Amino acid sequence: MAQPKSVKLVSDPYPPYVMDEPDRKGFVTEMTLKILRGAGYEAEYINVPFTRALVGLERGLYDGLLAVSPGRAGYIYPENAFATSVTSFFVLKNRTWTYQGIPSLKQITLGTILGYQFAGGQPGAPEDKIDFYIAQNKDNLDLIQSVGGEDGLEKNIKKLALDRIDAVAEDPAVFWYTANKLGLSDKFKTAGDLTQPTKITVGFPASNPRAKELVKVISDGVQKLKDTGEYKTILVKYGIK
Repeated sequence: MAQPKSVKLVSDPYPPYVMDEPDRKGFVTEMTLKILRGAGYEAEYINVPFTRALVGLERGLYDGLLAVSPGRAGYIYPENAFATSVTSFFVLKNRTWTYQGIPSLKQITLGTILGYQFAGGQPGAPEDKIDFYIAQNKDNLDLIQSVGGEDGLEKNIKKLALDRIDAVAEDPAVFWYTANKLGLSDKFKTAGDLTQPTKITVGFPASNPRAKELVKVISDGVQKLKDTGEYKTILVKYGIK
């Protein structure tokens, strides 16, 4: 009898997509594991800081990166996604700043997470996009302050609440879930959208010899979950319509 093939999936916590709680692993994690195990794979989720996850994927220690948007160079993605998302800016309620394009970022100190990229819906040349802006200004603490670790977003939300940074860019579902968990959600408001809706899915390094195989398994599996109604059942578990 053939032995199950191992698949190691990584990410840092990104609730409600990816979580690291005893009975709640996030709906993207839960669906991905269900799909792979149903297809005969021995799949597991490993919670690591995002930068370490990227290094491990590059070295072939892991197979897939959970809850990401297409666009990261060197990765391939399933056609069918788990969800769609936008990226919005968040500020303290008493702030008047709103996002009006990349030049408006020079008015604030933006809190970021090491290794993160903002994909989807940003028109123009690379130098007109936020990832370029962050890279160009990463050593200027008046413009960019980056944190690492598995709790990067929690650190940034706490810094935002203490007025140590001016804004955070994040998926609204993730930001509000985390802010509510910290008991800080009443301190913030949205300040404009960075991106148009983009897919939330699993990325596989193109260098992984099984990448195309796994992409197809996930894409077919997402469609099956939707066809059978299991997709909605799992979303309800996480309070998502």
